[in-house]
Amino acid sequence: TIYEKGFLFQAIRFSACFSVFPLGRQKCSRRYPNDGASEIVLLFHQAGFSRGEFKNIAPRLVDSGFECLAVDF
Repeated sequence: TIYEKGFLFQAIRFSACFSVFPLGRQKCSRRYPNDGASEIVLLFHQAGFSRGEFKNIAPRLVDSGFECLAVDF
């Protein structure tokens, strides 16, 4: 768990399990938790960017009642 700019998030790693990634390739993501959320927003960046692109919008989504997962490709 990491605290950055007044917001708590978790950095997580996982093996890709869907067809756009080569099998077994590790991906990184940043989870913005919301224990009260019933829905999760998956955030995927454009080419040439990273999951850091969502560091300002993800906390706003969490404040709106969602949990977020920003994924790096």
